[in-house]
Amino acid sequence: MTASVIRSSRRPAPKIDNGEGRNLTVSRRRNFSRNNLEMIGGLVRVADLPAPPGFPDHRWAGAKATALSFAKEWLNQACRLGWTPLELFGLHPLAPDARLDVKGLAWQLERGARVVAMTAQTAAIIMPSGSRLTFYRRPNRGRSEAVLPWEIAPTRTISC
Repeated sequence: MTASVIRSSRRPAPKIDNGEGRNLTVSRRRNFSRNNLEMIGGLVRVADLPAPPGFPDHRWAGAKATALSFAKEWLNQACRLGWTPLELFGLHPLAPDARLDVKGLAWQLERGARVVAMTAQTAAIIMPSGSRLTFYRRPNRGRSEAVLPWEIAPTRTISC
């Protein structure tokens, strides 16, 4: 009797640098919907992009990793609660770091902040210091200007 080896034809799970030299892997075993997988795929594509105009380079790598970690843990629940992709991951195309009214929840989680609970209207955030913040969902305010980060065209500089 011979044993046969079965090899998966699937590509390896995507990885994203967390800004600290370590990679985060997106598990394909989670029960993500097709739309949620597309959003995670968009975040993985963002991993290879330079910081968008108006977002400081030194914070971009950490922000990308934090957004992907948030997506892995909370995306399914947030979508079930009615949160939209722009409410979670939206950025202003010209001032992505400065326009907080357009900045999605995932991009607000910098410097070690993490979501600990979500409702249809709020996200409870705990800071590394232990303080607690509440992010209030704003379904219509500023969202007409928001785009998803993988839709922001990176700027190219042309030199002589």
